[in-house]
Amino acid sequence: MGLTNVIVMIPFCRTLEEADKVLEVMAAEGLRRGENGLKVYVMAEIPSDILLAQHFAERLDGFSIGSDDLTRLALGVDRDSEALAHVFDENDPAVTDLIRMLLPRVQTPGRPVSLCGQRPGDDPACAAFLVRAAIDSISVAPDSFAAVKQRVAVAEESRHGEDRMVPVGIRPAQADPASAAGQWHQPRNQGASAMSTKRVLVAYGTKHGATAGIAEQIGKTLREDGLDAVVLPADDVHDVRAYDAVVLGGSLYAGHWSSKAKHCAERNADSLRHRPVWMFSSGPLDRSAEEHDIPPVSAVAREMQLVGAREHMTFGGSITAHTPGFLAKVLTRQGKGGDFRNPERIQKWAHHISAELVAA
Repeated sequence: MGLTNVIVMIPFCRTLEEADKVLEVMAAEGLRRGENGLKVYVMAEIPSDILLAQHFAERLDGFSIGSDDLTRLALGVDRDSEALAHVFDENDPAVTDLIRMLLPRVQTPGRPVSLCGQRPGDDPACAAFLVRAAIDSISVAPDSFAAVKQRVAVAEESRHGEDRMVPVGIRPAQADPASAAGQWHQPRNQGASAMSTKRVLVAYGTKHGATAGIAEQIGKTLREDGLDAVVLPADDVHDVRAYDAVVLGGSLYAGHWSSKAKHCAERNADSLRHRPVWMFSSGPLDRSAEEHDIPPVSAVAREMQLVGAREHMTFGGSITAHTPGFLAKVLTRQGKGGDFRNPERIQKWAHHISAELVAA
């Protein structure tokens, strides 16, 4: 037809192979991505789209979140089923964490992310959540454009710090997709809406072992305290400006701190200096961390000074048959393995962080 102002959207793209096949078929019909400015987007509506987001970003030009199908597939629920309708909840942490996980993974290589659907127009909390998640744009029905524009302006205004302001584009949708039955409502068992509170990043330097477990426990406690906590591997953190505070952890091994946590601190140093930062370490591989405060090793002390961290805490480690490394294998064979973390101590420290953020 000769049009050059059309962006193609691939729906329900399950695998990277399917994405490649779509591009192949389009090219065979004379529609080649990049030719005459042709862009190809993908609907992010399957957990695989988000888990493999970096690889999809290498093939495609943008993402549009389909929150209805994402909720169905993340929770394994058919919202039209009377037996399961009560489980369908677009505000379930499994769904909102997937959305928050997607954004940094694809925005760093310059792939915009939008959300299509009627929900931002129906519920102010949804629009506020998307602003705090630093989404690029929201697609809404034309009759709700003015209301959503105002809600987004209010949400942006409420964010703390000019460097954390990420303006959200709002465009009237050309077609109004079917809206989801679930509501972007206040999370269960919380007295205040997490959608309007401070957003905290909990990043960990190692994907296996004690550090990841400590980070998950901290994130869980912060959420119980009413904060909007996101837990991510340090490798996936490329820009911390969307967060009001950061908790960064790495493992201690032979006097060295996790290189992934260290690199995360260094590449975000300028932004980290303008927000509250706490650091933690997993280790040593015994219960000495429970018996007394352990000062940060020199590598951690340098990073604390670099980013202006408020505090550092060392927690115990864990040694199991699955723990990588020669030392862990030797200790396990000698019967000296085990989990030396104290969940109550981790929880107490997370409550301490919550109290400081709420009081600020």
